[in-house]
Amino acid sequence: MGKDIVLTPEELYYLGALLQAKYIDYAYVAAMDDIGQNYKLFEKDTSAALVSKGILLEDFSGNMEIVETAAKLLRPIFFGETETSIDICELGEENKVSVFKFHFYDGVITMVRGERGKLLIDSVDQVVIHDRISALISENYPFVPQTVADLPKETITRFFAFKSIIVGKTAQVKTYIESDGLLYQEKNDTEIETVDRDTFIADAYDIVKGV
Repeated sequence: MGKDIVLTPEELYYLGALLQAKYIDYAYVAAMDDIGQNYKLFEKDTSAALVSKGILLEDFSGNMEIVETAAKLLRPIFFGETETSIDICELGEENKVSVFKFHFYDGVITMVRGERGKLLIDSVDQVVIHDRISALISENYPFVPQTVADLPKETITRFFAFKSIIVGKTAQVKTYIESDGLLYQEKNDTEIETVDRDTFIADAYDIVKGV
Protein backbone atom coordinates (compact mmCIF):
# COMPACT_ATOMS: atom_id res chain seq x y z
CA MET A 1 0.00 0.00 0.00
CA GLY A 2 1.05 3.63 -0.43
CA LYS A 3 1.73 6.23 2.20
CA ASP A 4 -1.83 7.57 2.29
CA ILE A 5 -5.06 5.86 3.29
CA VAL A 6 -8.74 6.78 3.32
CA LEU A 7 -10.85 5.73 6.30
CA THR A 8 -14.29 6.27 7.72
CA PRO A 9 -14.39 7.63 11.29
CA GLU A 10 -15.62 4.19 12.38
CA GLU A 11 -12.64 2.48 10.76
CA LEU A 12 -10.24 4.89 12.45
CA TYR A 13 -11.87 4.18 15.81
CA TYR A 14 -11.62 0.41 15.25
CA LEU A 15 -7.93 0.68 14.32
CA GLY A 16 -7.33 2.77 17.43
CA ALA A 17 -8.83 0.00 19.54
CA LEU A 18 -6.56 -2.57 17.87
CA LEU A 19 -3.51 -0.41 18.54
CA GLN A 20 -4.67 0.29 22.11
CA ALA A 21 -4.69 4.03 21.47
CA LYS A 22 -3.60 6.38 24.22
CA TYR A 23 -5.30 9.42 22.64
CA ILE A 24 -7.93 10.11 20.00
CA ASP A 25 -9.16 13.54 18.91
CA TYR A 26 -12.83 13.91 19.86
CA ALA A 27 -13.55 15.40 16.42
CA TYR A 28 -12.96 11.97 14.89
CA VAL A 29 -15.24 10.22 17.39
CA ALA A 30 -17.98 12.85 16.99
CA ALA A 31 -18.17 12.08 13.28
CA MET A 32 -19.03 8.41 13.92
CA ASP A 33 -22.41 6.76 13.59
CA ASP A 34 -23.81 5.07 16.70
CA ILE A 35 -22.09 1.69 17.07
CA GLY A 36 -23.17 0.84 20.58
CA GLN A 37 -26.29 -1.20 19.85
CA ASN A 38 -24.57 -3.93 17.82
CA TYR A 39 -20.85 -3.72 18.42
CA LYS A 40 -20.15 -7.27 17.23
CA LEU A 41 -21.68 -6.50 13.84
CA PHE A 42 -19.69 -3.27 13.74
CA GLU A 43 -16.46 -5.18 14.38
CA LYS A 44 -17.26 -7.76 11.73
CA ASP A 45 -18.19 -5.26 9.01
CA THR A 46 -15.38 -2.84 9.82
CA SER A 47 -12.65 -5.47 9.93
CA ALA A 48 -13.87 -6.91 6.62
CA ALA A 49 -13.73 -3.45 5.02
CA LEU A 50 -10.19 -2.88 6.34
CA VAL A 51 -9.02 -6.26 5.08
CA SER A 52 -10.38 -5.41 1.63
CA LYS A 53 -8.46 -2.09 1.74
CA GLY A 54 -5.23 -3.92 2.54
CA ILE A 55 -4.91 -2.25 5.94
CA LEU A 56 -5.65 -5.36 8.02
CA LEU A 57 -4.36 -8.91 7.61
CA GLU A 58 -6.27 -11.89 9.02
CA ASP A 59 -4.44 -15.06 9.99
CA PHE A 60 -5.86 -18.60 9.92
CA SER A 61 -7.04 -18.21 13.50
CA GLY A 62 -9.06 -15.13 12.68
CA ASN A 63 -6.74 -12.72 14.48
CA MET A 64 -6.32 -9.27 12.94
CA GLU A 65 -3.01 -7.51 12.42
CA ILE A 66 -2.49 -4.01 11.05
CA VAL A 67 -0.10 -3.75 8.11
CA GLU A 68 3.03 -2.05 9.45
CA THR A 69 3.04 0.79 6.91
CA ALA A 70 -0.49 1.68 8.01
CA ALA A 71 0.35 1.29 11.70
CA LYS A 72 3.31 3.67 11.33
CA LEU A 73 1.02 6.23 9.69
CA LEU A 74 -1.63 5.87 12.39
CA ARG A 75 0.52 5.85 15.55
CA PRO A 76 0.92 9.67 15.66
CA ILE A 77 -2.89 9.99 15.75
CA PHE A 78 -3.20 7.61 18.69
CA PHE A 79 0.01 8.19 20.65
CA GLY A 80 1.35 11.62 19.70
CA GLU A 81 1.12 14.27 22.42
CA THR A 82 1.47 17.13 19.93
CA GLU A 83 -1.40 18.00 17.60
CA THR A 84 -1.65 21.12 15.43
CA SER A 85 -4.20 22.27 12.89
CA ILE A 86 -5.06 24.70 10.13
CA ASP A 87 -8.74 25.71 10.18
CA ILE A 88 -10.08 27.63 7.20
CA CYS A 89 -13.58 29.08 6.95
CA GLU A 90 -14.53 30.50 3.54
CA LEU A 91 -17.56 32.78 3.52
CA GLY A 92 -19.85 33.09 0.53
CA GLU A 93 -23.25 31.93 -0.69
CA GLU A 94 -22.38 28.66 1.02
CA ASN A 95 -19.87 28.75 3.83
CA LYS A 96 -17.09 26.14 3.58
CA VAL A 97 -14.92 24.88 6.43
CA SER A 98 -11.68 22.96 5.84
CA VAL A 99 -9.58 21.51 8.65
CA PHE A 100 -6.10 20.02 8.34
CA LYS A 101 -4.84 18.27 11.48
CA PHE A 102 -1.22 17.29 12.06
CA HIS A 103 -0.18 14.63 14.57
CA PHE A 104 3.46 14.25 15.66
CA TYR A 105 5.04 11.09 17.08
CA ASP A 106 8.45 9.41 16.95
CA GLY A 107 9.66 11.52 14.01
CA VAL A 108 6.53 10.91 11.94
CA ILE A 109 3.98 13.61 11.01
CA THR A 110 0.53 12.41 10.00
CA MET A 111 -1.96 14.78 8.38
CA VAL A 112 -5.70 14.15 8.56
CA ARG A 113 -8.35 16.02 6.63
CA GLY A 114 -12.04 15.33 6.17
CA GLU A 115 -13.70 15.05 2.81
CA ARG A 116 -17.30 13.89 2.16
CA GLY A 117 -17.52 11.90 5.37
CA LYS A 118 -14.12 10.24 4.92
CA LEU A 119 -10.77 10.87 6.59
CA LEU A 120 -7.82 11.31 4.23
CA ILE A 121 -4.65 10.36 6.09
CA ASP A 122 -1.18 11.17 4.72
CA SER A 123 2.42 11.15 5.88
CA VAL A 124 3.88 14.64 5.49
CA ASP A 125 6.94 16.63 6.52
CA GLN A 126 7.71 20.18 7.63
CA VAL A 127 8.10 21.33 4.01
CA VAL A 128 4.55 20.20 3.19
CA ILE A 129 3.21 22.05 6.23
CA HIS A 130 5.07 25.24 5.26
CA ASP A 131 3.90 24.98 1.64
CA ARG A 132 0.28 24.46 2.71
CA ILE A 133 0.41 27.64 4.80
CA SER A 134 2.16 29.60 2.04
CA ALA A 135 -0.52 28.54 -0.46
CA LEU A 136 -3.18 30.27 1.65
CA ILE A 137 -1.90 33.70 0.65
CA SER A 138 -1.06 34.94 -2.83
CA GLU A 139 2.55 35.69 -3.75
CA ASN A 140 1.18 39.03 -5.03
CA TYR A 141 -0.62 39.77 -1.76
CA PRO A 142 -1.28 43.55 -1.77
CA PHE A 143 -0.19 44.42 1.77
CA VAL A 144 -1.31 47.84 3.03
CA PRO A 145 -0.43 48.72 6.65
CA GLN A 146 -3.49 49.88 8.55
CA THR A 147 -5.24 49.54 11.90
CA VAL A 148 -9.00 49.48 12.37
CA ALA A 149 -11.46 48.92 15.19
CA ASP A 150 -13.82 46.69 13.19
CA LEU A 151 -14.56 45.30 9.73
CA PRO A 152 -17.87 45.32 7.84
CA LYS A 153 -19.26 41.79 7.78
CA GLU A 154 -19.98 41.96 4.06
CA THR A 155 -16.28 42.46 3.26
CA ILE A 156 -15.06 39.39 5.18
CA THR A 157 -14.19 36.43 2.95
CA ARG A 158 -12.13 34.04 5.09
CA PHE A 159 -11.20 33.21 8.67
CA PHE A 160 -8.02 31.34 9.58
CA ALA A 161 -7.16 29.66 12.87
CA PHE A 162 -3.81 28.00 13.52
CA LYS A 163 -3.76 25.82 16.63
CA SER A 164 -1.27 23.79 18.62
CA ILE A 165 -1.85 21.51 21.59
CA ILE A 166 0.78 19.62 23.57
CA VAL A 167 -1.10 17.33 25.95
CA GLY A 168 -0.79 18.48 29.54
CA LYS A 169 1.57 21.33 28.66
CA THR A 170 0.57 24.11 26.28
CA ALA A 171 -2.13 25.29 23.91
CA GLN A 172 -1.81 28.07 21.34
CA VAL A 173 -4.12 29.60 18.78
CA LYS A 174 -3.56 32.40 16.26
CA THR A 175 -6.46 33.78 14.22
CA TYR A 176 -6.73 35.98 11.13
CA ILE A 177 -9.55 37.63 9.22
CA GLU A 178 -9.43 38.28 5.48
CA SER A 179 -11.34 41.35 4.31
CA ASP A 180 -11.14 42.95 0.86
CA GLY A 181 -8.05 40.89 0.11
CA LEU A 182 -6.15 41.96 3.24
CA LEU A 183 -5.36 39.82 6.28
CA TYR A 184 -5.93 41.22 9.76
CA GLN A 185 -4.70 40.03 13.15
CA GLU A 186 -5.50 41.18 16.66
CA LYS A 187 -3.41 44.16 17.77
CA ASN A 188 -4.97 44.77 21.18
CA ASP A 189 -8.35 44.42 22.90
CA THR A 190 -9.98 47.05 20.71
CA GLU A 191 -8.09 47.04 17.41
CA ILE A 192 -6.96 44.76 14.60
CA GLU A 193 -4.17 45.39 12.12
CA THR A 194 -3.10 44.15 8.72
CA VAL A 195 -0.24 41.67 8.48
CA ASP A 196 2.27 41.23 5.68
CA ARG A 197 2.72 37.94 3.82
CA ASP A 198 6.06 36.91 5.32
CA THR A 199 4.89 37.56 8.88
CA PHE A 200 1.65 35.66 8.30
CA ILE A 201 3.50 32.60 6.99
CA ALA A 202 6.22 32.69 9.65
CA ASP A 203 3.85 33.12 12.60
CA ALA A 204 1.39 30.49 11.37
CA TYR A 205 4.17 28.00 10.62
CA ASP A 206 5.70 28.56 14.06
CA ILE A 207 2.47 27.25 15.59
CA VAL A 208 1.65 24.44 13.14
CA LYS A 209 5.14 22.98 12.68
CA GLY A 210 4.91 21.15 16.01
CA VAL A 211 8.00 20.41 18.06
